[in-house]
Amino acid sequence: AEPYAVPRSSGAISAGSFVNGVPSEVVYQGITTSAWGPSYNIITLDNAANLDPSTIAGGTLSAAYLSVNTGAILDLDTDGVALSVTYDTTNDGTITGDGTRPITFGGNYTGNAASATLTASGTNTYFRGIATDLRGTLNAGTGTVTFDGSVNQTLTPPAASAFNILTVNKTSGDFTVNTNALDCASLNLTTCVNATFNTAITATSISQLAGTGTTSFHENVTTSGALGIKVTAATINLDELTMTAGTDPAALIEYHGNVTLTTGPTSLNAIKTILVDGPVSGPQALTVETGIALGSAITFAQAVGSPTPLDAITVTNGYDVTFQNNVTTSGLGGINVTAANIINLDELTMTAGTDPAALIELHGNVTLTTGLA
Repeated sequence: AEPYAVPRSSGAISAGSFVNGVPSEVVYQGITTSAWGPSYNIITLDNAANLDPSTIAGGTLSAAYLSVNTGAILDLDTDGVALSVTYDTTNDGTITGDGTRPITFGGNYTGNAASATLTASGTNTYFRGIATDLRGTLNAGTGTVTFDGSVNQTLTPPAASAFNILTVNKTSGDFTVNTNALDCASLNLTTCVNATFNTAITATSISQLAGTGTTSFHENVTTSGALGIKVTAATINLDELTMTAGTDPAALIEYHGNVTLTTGPTSLNAIKTILVDGPVSGPQALTVETGIALGSAITFAQAVGSPTPLDAITVTNGYDVTFQNNVTTSGLGGINVTAANIINLDELTMTAGTDPAALIELHGNVTLTTGLA
C-alpha cells in the first residue's frame, strides 16, 4: 500500500514528464519528482512510460516505491536507463530493461498478475527482498538474475492456478538464489551458464532445460507434482542434501549432465523414476530410492564412481534397477542394491574397492543383458 493518499494524473507518460513537488503531490500515472530524492519518490503507472535518460539524473530511475498496474508498461528498453527501487515493487503489467543497465528491487517484489512480465534482456536483475507471488515470466536473456531474499507464492493451494509458475527465460548468464527459501508452484529455467541454489527449495516442480556451466544445489529440494525435478547442465553439483520428488505417483528425478557429489552424502527419492544419463563422481555416499510399483525404475546410463569413486552406493528400493556402465566405490558401504523385480547389469564391472570390508550385495533377480558382468 502507498504510505499516503495522492491523486493520479490522466494520460500516458512520455519522455521528460517529471513534476517537482512536495511529497503530498508526488504520485502520477507516470514519473514522479526526483527533486525530493528516492526517500519520497513513488511511481505509479496506469498507462505507458517511455523514458528519456537525459532527463534522469545519473541515468537511473530511482524510487522508494514502484507500482506498475495491469496494462501499464515501464519501458527502459531503448533508453539506457537503470531502475533502482529502494523499498517495495508491485508489478501487474510490464517492466522492460534496456539490456545493459541493472534493475534492482531493493525491497519486496510482488507480481500478482499471471500476465505480469519482467524483461531484462541483457540487464543484470537483483531481487534484494522477498519476491512474493512471483508469477508470469521473467525474460532474463543474457543477464544475471540474483535473488537475495526468499521467493514464495501464496496461492492456496498453489496448484489451483496454472499461472502460479515462475518461468525464467535465459539465453546465457547466471541464475542465483542466495538465502532464505525458494517456495513456489513451479520454477521453469530455460537455460543459463551457471545456476546456484544456496537455499532449500519447495515447489510443484523444478526444471532446467539447458545449461552450459554448473548447476549447484546446496540445500534440500522437495517437489510434489508429476514433473518432479529435471535438470540439464554440463555439470550438476549435489552438496550433501536430499532431493525428493514425492506424493504424485508419476513423480520423477532426471539429471542430464555430469553429476558430482561434493561435500557430503546425498539421497535421491522419487515415487516413479530416477534417470541419471551422465557419469556420477565424487568421494561421497549416494542413496537412491523409488517406489516399488510396476513401471518404477532407476537407471544409471553412464559410469557410477568415475573418475572419482563414490564412498558407497545404496539402492534401498526400486522395481527395476539398471546399471549400463561400471560402478566403483571406495568405502566400507560398498555397493548395495535392492530391487523388487530385476537388477539389469549391462556389460560392466562392479568394484567395491580399497576398504577391506567392502561388499557388493544385489538383492533381487539379476539379469545380464548385453555382455559379461
